[in-house]
Amino acid sequence: MQKQIGKWLNNEDGATSVLIIFMMIVLVTLGVFAITSADVNIKLSKKAAGWSEKFYALESMGAQYVGEVDAALATAEAEAKLAVEAQSFTAVLAVEARLFVVTEEVAAAFGAAYMQRAYEELDAVNARYPESQMVVDEDGHVEMTVLFCHEADTDFQFRVTLAVQVPAYEYVVADGAVQMERIVGRARYAVVDWYQEQKEKVYDTYELWDGTMDGNN
Repeated sequence: MQKQIGKWLNNEDGATSVLIIFMMIVLVTLGVFAITSADVNIKLSKKAAGWSEKFYALESMGAQYVGEVDAALATAEAEAKLAVEAQSFTAVLAVEARLFVVTEEVAAAFGAAYMQRAYEELDAVNARYPESQMVVDEDGHVEMTVLFCHEADTDFQFRVTLAVQVPAYEYVVADGAVQMERIVGRARYAVVDWYQEQKEKVYDTYELWDGTMDGNN
């Protein structure tokens, strides 16, 4: 009897089959994991590629918008400069003590003329971009804002906000007149917002529990 039990325990006829089955299970598990991981990576890659495509498409629209705003402000600047140069500030230049005051007056006149023409030129930009708006605060500062939506995914949006700046000039008195010299380095606008944003989700009518407990709960 003991010999039969020992012979049965030492029997290795099924060990190879068990080992093969175990290896197959391991290989199938690893294969499923590899396929699942590859599928997830493919989906993430497609999503990233789609995001980049949408982002750069809307960013190019933003760049075009900025170019049109800058062109409008360039026209306003040129017209304001001509208007100010046409004014006569020479009558008071004979008095040396008035030179600084006169240059300040020219700077103020140019700033006012520039902003007035900027309003008119930017209105024309708004007409071409119905999704844009011009905001003027109580101090006369102007901001242009536009929100672009991707045509295939309106939840994917791109916001651009520009603050209008008065171009910087030096005012030099020469030959009995005030001459305006442009200072290079300051743009006609400053970029306030330039980013991609998602449309805010609006949920349905039912109220969500806020986590508070009271006697009615």
